[in-house]
Amino acid sequence: MPRSRKFDAPLRSLLARLGEERGGRGGRDTVVDVLVRGRADFTPEQVGELARHGAEVRTVAGDVLSAGVPLAALDELAGRDYVVSVALAAALFPERGACGGPVPDESG
Repeated sequence: MPRSRKFDAPLRSLLARLGEERGGRGGRDTVVDVLVRGRADFTPEQVGELARHGAEVRTVAGDVLSAGVPLAALDELAGRDYVVSVALAAALFPERGACGGPVPDESG
């Protein structure tokens, strides 16, 4: 399976858009937040391997982990046989201060 087939549609779209905007270079140093699904629960060795390939692993919950990954490392990450899919992470509550917006005051 080609590595890019492990990417979800929003991630593929982002990669295509960045590639077009930067004349095909794709902003290789840009870090994207992703959710990675594994074939089974991630082992400490697998998490370490992903980190050595540039992933800043944040949370591991069984067979899912969240990480910040440079664009240049996405293909390598997706190439691991224990990685099933890579999805672009999305804010759960974007109206609550995401994207530099103010956090609503809930004090009363």
